[in-house]
Amino acid sequence: MATARSGAFSTAPQAGSSPRRITSFTVAAAAGVSQSTVARALRGDPSLDAETIERVLSAAAALEYVAAEPAKPAPVLGTKRIALVVDLENPQWSLLVPPLHDELSAKGYDLTLITADAETEEVQRKLLGGGIDGVILATVLLDSPLPLILQRLKIPTVLLQRYTDGDELDSSIANDFAGGELAAGLLLDAGHTHIAALFGPVDCSTGRDRAEGFRQRLADAGVPLDERFAHVGAADYDHGFNSVDALLARKPAPTALFCADDSIAFGVLNRAYELGLNIPQDLTVIGFDDLDQASWPTIGLTTISVPFDDLLHSAVALLLDRISGWAGGTRRVVHGVIPVLRDTHAQLHAAASPPSFVAAMTAARTASASASPFGVDGGRRPAAPIHHRPLRTGTRIS
Repeated sequence: MATARSGAFSTAPQAGSSPRRITSFTVAAAAGVSQSTVARALRGDPSLDAETIERVLSAAAALEYVAAEPAKPAPVLGTKRIALVVDLENPQWSLLVPPLHDELSAKGYDLTLITADAETEEVQRKLLGGGIDGVILATVLLDSPLPLILQRLKIPTVLLQRYTDGDELDSSIANDFAGGELAAGLLLDAGHTHIAALFGPVDCSTGRDRAEGFRQRLADAGVPLDERFAHVGAADYDHGFNSVDALLARKPAPTALFCADDSIAFGVLNRAYELGLNIPQDLTVIGFDDLDQASWPTIGLTTISVPFDDLLHSAVALLLDRISGWAGGTRRVVHGVIPVLRDTHAQLHAAASPPSFVAAMTAARTASASASPFGVDGGRRPAAPIHHRPLRTGTRIS
């Protein structure tokens, strides 16, 4: 019996045998790589070297392999299961998962939690392998391919507190750009001009928009942010804690610091305590999100409040519409954000009362009308005044 020479590809069946089914595993064996590398090479993953891609393409061509798109679970099966992709390292997840589970359960759906990085093939395999009716993406980057893949396969999908460039998926987001403006306005109205900022990752929509809104408001006021006082890092405690010394060492030292995430602000406050700083007399600190810890009496963080309950409610409504067959155009529900003033901010000198910029932004929220079916500015609440503590722990201003 003749055998194929070493290194040659052959698809010819042996006499009397059935034609061999060519799969990505067949290509992987022929090319001497893993099956996941085959998948990456066929889609032109730039992280692979050119020689590996060429070897895989040559093997696929010799074997006459044609990649099949992942099968979308048939809608008629009705699995009644929704997948949530979320980053558990982000403390926001504790605000998202329990109420989302309860709301979906009340509507007859189970929640499947996928906690891995949304950019990995493992997550894509779980989502595209069937067994779900819809997907809520709460952790994607601006250039993530996953939303476009789900869109192409017509799997009902909603982005939660994220959007990406180029997709046409429904989304439920906070007005992060306006929140950045509000934070800058609070500092300006309090008389601060030596201002620093600790931004989160700018490769996701929340981080980018908060940074852009903050910078824009300062520039409009003629007090552009000095890039020496702007640090970009992870949206976590360590970023805040580890940045304080370097910021305060620069001259003139900042009198106010904007943290684009409450977790960053918590790190700042703890390092400031270790250094013996008096907050807010020595340094005003403003956060963003209004996590539960922000309202604890020992923290009392002034922050920009994101209405997470409203974001979840509209995300579920958008997704269930799609699952039920609604095929209208793309919808982006934008929820308003509000400042919550507590203990970590102070005025350097007399400012207008009420604060001019914050008052104007609050009025603008009332006047603006959104195309969203969920009401003014996509939110489910009227414009709110500025509030001061004391607040009960866990209270959300509305």
